[in-house]
Amino acid sequence: MSEWGAPLGQQSTFNPANIPELNSTSLNELFKIDDDPNLENMLKIKGIVLDILNKKVELNFKGINEDENYKNEGVDELVKSLHKIIPEFKKLQGELVEISDKFKMEVEKITKNMRIIEGQIDYLKKLPNEFKNDDIIKEILIK
Repeated sequence: MSEWGAPLGQQSTFNPANIPELNSTSLNELFKIDDDPNLENMLKIKGIVLDILNKKVELNFKGINEDENYKNEGVDELVKSLHKIIPEFKKLQGELVEISDKFKMEVEKITKNMRIIEGQIDYLKKLPNEFKNDDIIKEILIK
């Protein structure tokens, strides 16, 4: 007999019909969601938000101000001040992008120059000792 009780040397067979049925619950019954109106509303909201995030639906804010009787001076003043600021903001943002690009170019130049200098120092270190006695070369190697 093996460790788990099967006779040695005999071919074992598996017969699924011999397995007792635990219960007769189907998958549909296990995952059945009761009709909860709050859950249904949350699922609808989730779908709408996903559509907005995936840009399947375009939001139209123009219809909000179509009601001529609606007045909110605070919001109107905020919108006017934002419209005044936007051109200046776009101008400054463009300048910032330009400055950032120039900065990146300068960093690349400095990095390239540093590699060149490091290569030159490595070359000087490999020179024969007779050249290393020169005061200028000694100063470069020490730094």
